Amino acid sequence: LFSICLLVGAFSMKGQYKNAVNLDLVSFRSISLDYERFLYSEDKHHFSMRGGLGHFGMGIGTSFFIESNYGFGKHHRIETGIGAAYAFGTLFDEPAQYVLASFRLNYAYFAKNNPMIYRIGWMPIFERSGVYPEGGKTHWEYITIGIGYRF
Repeated sequence: LFSICLLVGAFSMKGQYKNAVNLDLVSFRSISLDYERFLYSEDKHHFSMRGGLGHFGMGIGTSFFIESNYGFGKHHRIETGIGAAYAFGTLFDEPAQYVLASFRLNYAYFAKNNPMIYRIGWMPIFERSGVYPEGGKTHWEYITIGIGYRF
C-alpha cells in the first residue's frame, strides 16, 4: 500500500518539498523514525503518507507502521491522520505481538524557506493483543513531539 502511494505521488509539486524524515517521541515511551512522502502539497494543504520503525520502551520491542496525514494552514498547520502498526517483542519475559491503530491530531510548524518541521500532538492508540483478550484497549493518554527535515 505504501509503495502504491509513493507511485501515485510521483507527480511534480512546483516549489514544494516532496519528502521528509521525522523523529517522533510518543509520551516518552517510544521513539520512531519514519519517511514521509508528500503526495499533494500546496501552500495551504498537504496530504502525505508516512512509514517507518519504532521502538517501545519497557521491554515491549519494535514496531512497523504506516500512516496517512492531511494538513491545512500556511506555516502553522493542523494535521490529522490515521495509521496502523504491528509491534512485537517481549513483555514480562514472554513473547508478545500487538496490532495497533491510531488517530493523530497535530499542530505543525512548516517554515517557508526552512526545511525543518516541528510537531506536537495527541495520538490515541487502540491496542489489540493477547494482553487484552476481551477485545482490546484504547490508550487515550499519548502525546507526540516530533521534528522532521524536508527535502
